[in-house]
Amino acid sequence: MSAKPGRRSGAFRGRPSLPLVSIWALAAAALAAGGAIAGPAAAVPSKPAPAASPPAASAPAASPAAIPAPEKIGIQGYDPVAYFADEQAELGSKAFEYEWHGVTWRFASAQHRAAFIAEPHKYQPQYGGYSAYAMSRGKIAPGDPKVWSVLDGKLYLNASEAAREKWLAAISDYIESGNINWPKLKAKRAE
Repeated sequence: MSAKPGRRSGAFRGRPSLPLVSIWALAAAALAAGGAIAGPAAAVPSKPAPAASPPAASAPAASPAAIPAPEKIGIQGYDPVAYFADEQAELGSKAFEYEWHGVTWRFASAQHRAAFIAEPHKYQPQYGGYSAYAMSRGKIAPGDPKVWSVLDGKLYLNASEAAREKWLAAISDYIESGNINWPKLKAKRAE
């Protein structure tokens, strides 16, 4: 199993939007407040977060499709279909939104939104959008939607280009480990 070279492998171009220390500090704060994270920019709410309150006993469990960011926008607003159809990370638009499993997904076009509605499991990122390399190591780290790979028809995000390169070096083993670790870590987060 190998990633296709070029754009499909999702090379990171540019620098993260926040320093790494800030990302982890914001991620820890979001998790402590009962929220969840999906990537570096998702850890920064667009408006002040409400005071933390205990989750309702009858609240439905988060979908494995994507544990939502504090503002519940899947993969930081990037269009999940664009990775497959356009072979690039592309921001979606508020004009083309769809809510699925309590997460708002944004798309670059009505056609992409229709494709997702027809087959959401095909386009959702693996491991809830968390870093594939971190997941393979039994850890949760935010996935960066600009650091991605599509392998065997599945979308994987990684926290950084360095993590992605490590993950690609032993991809079969890391995917196997990630597939074992994801249900355990997801269950632990739900507790």
